[in-house]
Amino acid sequence: MRRKSREVGSLGIGGSNPIRIQSMTTLPATDVEGSVEECRRLYNAGCELIRISTPRVADASALKNIKSRLLEEGIDLPISADIHFMPQAAMEAALHVEKVRINPGNFADSRCSEKVTDEEPEKALQRIRKKFSPLIDILKRRKTALRIGVNHGSLSERILSRFGNTPLGMVESAMEYLRIAHELDFQDIVVSMKSSNPRVMVQSVRMLVNAMNKEGFDCPLHLGVTEAGEGEDGRIRSAVGIGALLADGVGDTIRVSLAEPPENEIPVARELVDIFEYRDYEKKVCGEIKGKRKSREFKNIGGNNPVRIAGENVGAFGAEIPIEFSADGDSEILTLRDDEPISVSKLNIAEYKAVRTILTKPDKSISFVRKVSSLILDLPLILTYEHKRRGDIELCSSVALGAPLIEGIGDAIEIRGESSDEVRHELAISILQNSLTRISRAEIIACPSCGRTLFNLPEVVQEVKKRFSHLKNVKIAVMGCIVNGPGEMADADFGLVGGGKGTVNLYRDGKFVEGPMLIEKAYDRLESLINSRE
Repeated sequence: MRRKSREVGSLGIGGSNPIRIQSMTTLPATDVEGSVEECRRLYNAGCELIRISTPRVADASALKNIKSRLLEEGIDLPISADIHFMPQAAMEAALHVEKVRINPGNFADSRCSEKVTDEEPEKALQRIRKKFSPLIDILKRRKTALRIGVNHGSLSERILSRFGNTPLGMVESAMEYLRIAHELDFQDIVVSMKSSNPRVMVQSVRMLVNAMNKEGFDCPLHLGVTEAGEGEDGRIRSAVGIGALLADGVGDTIRVSLAEPPENEIPVARELVDIFEYRDYEKKVCGEIKGKRKSREFKNIGGNNPVRIAGENVGAFGAEIPIEFSADGDSEILTLRDDEPISVSKLNIAEYKAVRTILTKPDKSISFVRKVSSLILDLPLILTYEHKRRGDIELCSSVALGAPLIEGIGDAIEIRGESSDEVRHELAISILQNSLTRISRAEIIACPSCGRTLFNLPEVVQEVKKRFSHLKNVKIAVMGCIVNGPGEMADADFGLVGGGKGTVNLYRDGKFVEGPMLIEKAYDRLESLINSRE
């Protein structure tokens, strides 16, 4: 059952529309020819809404030429202007495109002002209303939609001082703007809660749904894990976070943010959406993440053990549980399938030492696992995904296993399919890594680049992975600019954040170290910083 939301403007988002797929260009809007070419590639790939970074009024004005050029070619896709810091740019952009995205963390609030931090709540809302109202007037007049886009990495100092860098702070940041828009009789709004941490992203969206329900808001939701990275990790991290919410019937439009050419995002997003089939619509009440499920220890699973990996060749690829350990015929282990009725009672559950679920339906895995978890007391739970459907085993298994892991459910995981033992084992490691369940290698996050980025971000990410991914217990962030960079990488050990053209700034433990410096020199300097760790 899909969450019921209102349809917004001319975007075809929300209501009974299908889940829309969107992406973002990487060039400055003032590069009209280059932006049109990127839009053309996205359109041909199947993108349904294109976002363009407009940090200045000049960029916002350039949207008019981009839009007209696309229409000349018969490309009538909705365009969203991405705004940070400049209300004037938002008002200019609203004249030319179908949607404007603002960030509550920097639209009206100053990021580093004691005066704003100490401001009384009512005075703060009055100040926001004063800056926000002129934009709402233009949006209403032009019938332009709005996205209230909250990022975990760019909450205002005022919100941080009250709620900390938490999902609750993210929700309150959005709700302030939603309430003001409601007072101004404007409802063509899409809302997003984004983070590079899929657990934070899922938790904040679920909390937002419940908060909106209480106040009667039915805005569509945009889903995405920001700074997901590239390659397998970027795809898996996105599938884990976005998939966990789509499995709950939550989400009206998605973006898979990869540090790759933007058209690469579209087939991943399309396949992810195609996993889910919704029958009807309803008002959703979302559960919140409560931490790791407690279970008793049995052999080497459950209790205080890390989440294990099951496989047919235990020694060959590092799998920690032989398949025989959880075989269907094992008298100590109860096996339940998602394609069969559950027949478990508290009377017969005492006969077993562990439970194993066979998951064949990624879109229904979380509901099935939740139900099993509620019935099996504190027995350890083995999650087995059996790939029997069309579609990428990488994305399907990430949804099937990642959604329960996000909620702290599962003491061991196993992937079955036509892929080799080694491929399936490496995939299991990546799912544990990107659901933040068990970190076994360097965690490298990266933003997907946009018009604010002044260096070749995908190239830098590749070099960082090449030089540092073998490290354990280290998190490295590669960020295109300062908008979300310092905030999103607050829990990273080290960070490279875009400075001027072709330069980056180095951060350690969320604090500026030095820069700007040429990228070529930054790698060696980063290596020195890592080697100097205590």
